[in-house]
Amino acid sequence: MTAPSCAPQPSLTEVFNLCAEARWHSLNGCGGFPATADSFASSPGAHLAAAVVERSRQRLHRHDTSATPHLDGLPREPRLWLEIGFRHLALAEERILLEMEPEARGHSMAFLQSLRSAALLLEPESDRWLPAFSARHADVLAVRLRAQLRLARTLQAGRVAERMIFVLGMHRSGTSALAGMLCVAGYDAPRDQMPADDNNPKGYWESMGLYGFNDELLEKLGSSWQGIEPLPNGWEDGDSAASWRDRLLDHFGEVFAGSRCPVIKDPRFCILLPGLAPWLDSDLLQCSVLIPVRHPLEVANSLRTRDGLVIPAGIQLWLAHLFAAERFTRRYRRCLISFDELLAQPAAVLQRVIALVGSGEGEGSAEASGFVEQGLRHQDVRGLARDPGALAATARTALTIAESLYQVLTNADLAERARWAMVDRLHSQWLTLPLTQLLPSSAQPETETRSADSGVDRSGDAESASVAVLS
Repeated sequence: MTAPSCAPQPSLTEVFNLCAEARWHSLNGCGGFPATADSFASSPGAHLAAAVVERSRQRLHRHDTSATPHLDGLPREPRLWLEIGFRHLALAEERILLEMEPEARGHSMAFLQSLRSAALLLEPESDRWLPAFSARHADVLAVRLRAQLRLARTLQAGRVAERMIFVLGMHRSGTSALAGMLCVAGYDAPRDQMPADDNNPKGYWESMGLYGFNDELLEKLGSSWQGIEPLPNGWEDGDSAASWRDRLLDHFGEVFAGSRCPVIKDPRFCILLPGLAPWLDSDLLQCSVLIPVRHPLEVANSLRTRDGLVIPAGIQLWLAHLFAAERFTRRYRRCLISFDELLAQPAAVLQRVIALVGSGEGEGSAEASGFVEQGLRHQDVRGLARDPGALAATARTALTIAESLYQVLTNADLAERARWAMVDRLHSQWLTLPLTQLLPSSAQPETETRSADSGVDRSGDAESASVAVLS
């Protein structure tokens, strides 16, 4: 279950929006353009979209001498505006390096407006539907360019590796088992690993510093690892996110010093990975994203045992993490991994990951696959008795959506675009749930004192009755 490397041919609006967000990797992944200008559709806007992609690739990969038919085939004036725009982009990066932020934002705006000018020369009526760039767009572009430039300088200094593996997945979903197997196979673990405990006797394979930085960011954004409400709009481009990225880059340079391919694992990245979009879309890194998927009831029961969360809260948390992780990572190199498959066939999972990452590590495959044991499973949905009638209506609906999402994400026979459509439909259904009915139960851990007869929390929360039913 690996995401395709190329997206369909994008519209001019999509290309402009990718440029405004510095999403060069996604832009350069647009591989559907014909090889010659003669074979291209007659639409001037489509021709310009292809030329922008070519110019972007030329800028980032100056050694690439491949032909640029759409760029060469543009009329003189639109092509001139395109060249002016990319010159402004280069000037914006120069001003960022000189810490001249207002000037950098000005050149960022000039870049976007130059693209628009080229489009208007080709299709004057496009003024009705092209994005109208504002100061906010220029601010976002400047912030993301800064993050990419700092990453580039760190890479040039050899302080971080160009290849990285991100292990996402909901808490209690096998992220530690997967990360541990990869590290035993030869990929690089952090030097400040979180110590093993009774909950994870074989270790977490997670950086203590990373865990702290991610928790601090969530707190600044008014959330926590248990939060199910969306993070504030535009948080990825705010000051807190920028400071967080800088700290992470310095931290990775310390705990993964000398690494060829570090394993970066934290379930919080299901929610926080959009904050690393400038890195992931810089076209400077080769990042692989792994998402273990475990049945929501097993996860919810495990969270109840470990943290005292009521079952509906655990299901909502599972939904929030899986929807966020799946929808954001579609345009990246990724692999969805069934928790059941990880336990039953760890060697096969490891080989899929090695093929995805495309690296020389993995020499210790036999020993690594033995790291994952069936005994790591302490919750099995087949042994969880349940009576959906005991759940409140909203929790029953959430459970139905979660189990449907689980089936979609673990179905290896689904084509990726069919999977995306199914996930989007389920996401739309989930968004209609009255969140306020679920927040009271998710805000507090389960009360230790419950009725011995009914198993219902004496606080009177109706949805907490599901704890006894699903235990």
